[in-house]
Parts: sequence; structure tokens; C-alpha cells
Amino acid sequence: MTDTRSKEIQEEHVQRIVRDTVSRARKEQWTHLAFLSPNSVSPNGTSSAGSSNDNQAKWRETLLGQGWPDHCIVDMNVVPDINIITMDLCDLPHLVALHLRGNSVCADGAAQVARLTNLRSLDLGGNTIGADGAKHLGGLTHLETLDLGSNWIGDEGAAHLSRLTNLTTLNLRDNSISEAGAEYLARLTKLTKLDLRNNSIGDAGAHHLSQLANLTELDLGGNAIGNDGAQSLSQLANLLTLDLVSNCVGDDGAEHLSGLKNLRTLNLANNSIGNAGAEHLSRMTGVRELHLGGNLVGDTGAEYLSRLTSLRTLDLSYNRIGDAGTERLSHLAKRTAINLSDNSSITSLPRAEQ
Repeated sequence: MTDTRSKEIQEEHVQRIVRDTVSRARKEQWTHLAFLSPNSVSPNGTSSAGSSNDNQAKWRETLLGQGWPDHCIVDMNVVPDINIITMDLCDLPHLVALHLRGNSVCADGAAQVARLTNLRSLDLGGNTIGADGAKHLGGLTHLETLDLGSNWIGDEGAAHLSRLTNLTTLNLRDNSISEAGAEYLARLTKLTKLDLRNNSIGDAGAHHLSQLANLTELDLGGNAIGNDGAQSLSQLANLLTLDLVSNCVGDDGAEHLSGLKNLRTLNLANNSIGNAGAEHLSRMTGVRELHLGGNLVGDTGAEYLSRLTSLRTLDLSYNRIGDAGTERLSHLAKRTAINLSDNSSITSLPRAEQ
């Protein structure tokens, strides 16, 4: 590959990240947007030609000689030396948003980040900060958006984060959080979006989270939630999106959830839901997306679900539906994307009625 083409690819990569950064920024921040574009890093995340010391020097010069505005956003998903970055960023006290996803930030790095007391948005997903790192971040009380997915902070870390009472958006998926951690997180009453996928909060944890009355989006996939937990979650009347994939909600739990009249998107894939559960869900006339893949819905259940004429997406893959069920769904096919893959008894797919 020629040097010219390599530079073109790198520039395209930088421009794409800039666009992504701008799309995440609130409009009032656009005039104060700054982006750090290191020439020493190639699109695949490896350092280009030159010694490690030279690259670190370039980063330091770029960071401290940038002429930053009073308020700015820095988005860096690929860095040559995370220790240099976390140390030098602390000389930029007016940062409002920082994204360092998928690097090697540990508890010590989190301690450096915690010195940026004006942060409103922080993404450290896919790092290794642990409970000690969460303790440091618990002092960033101006934070409104926090992503610490896959950091193994545990219940102790959740306790530290419960101090961040201005949070409205929180991602803690894959963090070994149990019922105890959920109880701490229930103190964050301003939350509107919460992602706890692939933890272990159980029914008791769902009960604690039911106190978060402002939630509009909730992801509790893979959390061992059953009928009792579903009953607790049915109290969250403001929910628009609920994801409970790979739990054990069952037909009784589906009945409880059917009372969430404001829901627009519901994912109950892999939840042991049969025809009775489908009948309960058929009462949710406002739902636009319904995901029921990997359940026990048969032809009778398909007939119940055919009543949901407002659906735009319906996933019934890996169920027990046959040709009779596909016929019942045919009147939805004109306006609804229907997935009936891997229903072994089907010999013909539904055709939209004219």
C-alpha cells in the first residue's frame, strides 16, 4: 500500500470518529467541540513508524499545545500509551466529555480521570478499573452519562457509584453485580436509561430497581429474572424500551409486563413463553417491536399476536409455529417485518394480504 493511500485511509478513519463524536454531542456543545487526532496512530490502533518515546512526545505536545477552548470534548478510542494520556488529560480541567473505551485503564488511571471534576459524560467501557477505580470515579458528581461496561466493578463498585446522583444514563453491563449492587443503584433516582445486561441481580434486584420511576429504557438481559421480578418491573410505567432477553419470565411474568402500556420495544427472547404468554402480550397494543425468539409459542399464540396491528417488527424465530400460525400472521406481513426462521413445522412463509 502506498504512503498516500495509507494517509487517506487514516484521514477517513479520523473523519468518521469526528462525525461520531459530533453526533453524541448536545447541540449547545458543537461550537466548543475539539477532537484530538494523533498522527502517530494508524487506523488499526497500532503505532506507525517511529520509536515509542517519539510517539509519546508527540502525544504530549498535541495534548498540551492544542489551545483547547474553555469547554471541549475529547474522544480517543485508540491511544499509544494510556498512562501518558490519563496523566496529561488532567491538565485539561475543563473537559466535559471523555471517551477511552477499550484501552487498558485500571484503577490508577481512573484515579487520574477522577481529577477532571467538570466531566458530564465519561466512557471507560471495556477497561479494568474494578471496584477501586469505581471508588475514585464516585467523586465525579457532575456526571450525567457514565459507561463502565465490562469493568468488573461488582457490588462494591456499585456502592461507590451510588454517590453520582446526577446520572441520567448508566451502563454497567458485564460487571458481576448482584441484588446488593442493584439496591445501591436504586438510589440514582434521576436515571432514565440503565443497562445492567449480563449481571446477576435476580428478582430481588429487579424489585429494588422498580423504585427508579423515571426510567424510559432498561436492559436487564441475562439476570435470572423470573415472574416475581417481572411483577416488580411492571411498576415502571414510563418505560418505552425493555430488554429481558435470556431470563425466566414465563407466561405469568408476561402477564405482569402486559400492563406496561407505554412500551414501544419489548424483548422477551429466550424466556419460556408459550401460547398463554402470547395471549397476555397481545393486549399491548402500543408495542412497535416485539422480540420473542427462542420461546414456546405455537399456532394459537401466533393467532393471539396477530391482533397487534401496530407492530413493525415481530421476531418469532425458534418457536413452535406451523403453517396455520403463518396464515394467522399474514395480514401483518404488509407492514410488519416478521422473522419466522427455524420453526420446523412451517412449509410456507406468510404472504402479505393485498
